[in-house]
Amino acid sequence: MSDAADVSFTTRGYIQGEDALTDLRISSGSYTLIMRGDVMDPGMPGAGVFVGTLTNSESAGLEDVLRESKKYPGFTPAPLIDKYVRAFYAKGEKLAKLDASINLSTGDGRLIVDVTLKNSGRERICLKSPSTWEGHYNPMSGSSFVRISAIRKGTNGKGLGQSFRTREFGGSNMIPMSNDPGAEICIPSMQEHAVRFWAFPDGEIKSGTYSVGASFVIRDVLEPKELSDGLEFFAINKEIVIPRDYPSTPEETRAFAAYLKTHAQE
Repeated sequence: MSDAADVSFTTRGYIQGEDALTDLRISSGSYTLIMRGDVMDPGMPGAGVFVGTLTNSESAGLEDVLRESKKYPGFTPAPLIDKYVRAFYAKGEKLAKLDASINLSTGDGRLIVDVTLKNSGRERICLKSPSTWEGHYNPMSGSSFVRISAIRKGTNGKGLGQSFRTREFGGSNMIPMSNDPGAEICIPSMQEHAVRFWAFPDGEIKSGTYSVGASFVIRDVLEPKELSDGLEFFAINKEIVIPRDYPSTPEETRAFAAYLKTHAQE
């Protein structure tokens, strides 16, 4: 592309909502990729801002993309820019990169969900504390939440106890920890922040090894400004061993039965 070109491609092809859009900005031979999340494919977990310099072949290819994109007023179809989004996600310098990992255990008759938020970029990331997250899906006004899903290894997830998921949860499910910062958290470059929640699965869980993932929707990102429109992203999938069936103790059986009474199964 010409050095004078300032071009921006915006797509909503990687998310389910309307806010966490992906922007690819080209200016003077450089790119800025603002990836606010991909909930269609776990191959690009997390969210972030990536920058770098275009190669000659990338510049020429984006000229073709620009011509083709003019056929589509409004949002750019994701397939037109997907090649470049994936390449720049993989190789770009990370101005800010937020990832999440999870671990599961049991306690007080419930699932305990430990979340680690990590910033592997060079600038800090600030967002409203998980204690403020609404914990439910609201397509009209927006909300922040976490949702867990898991499939037992070696199965297709079908059959009693072979897979499970949780409802969306947030601040009302948060378990206080010593690092609770109040209304906001800021994660410096190359640092982590731990959060702990409780949740219930949607059904019984058989012991075994599970591929466990989580989806995050975070509506209030304060820094960097490029991510202020909110994030929708997958955590990095993880294999977690569930050492025994759930529920399998009297405490768990009582707690799970009480939960089922107040939450109709979908």
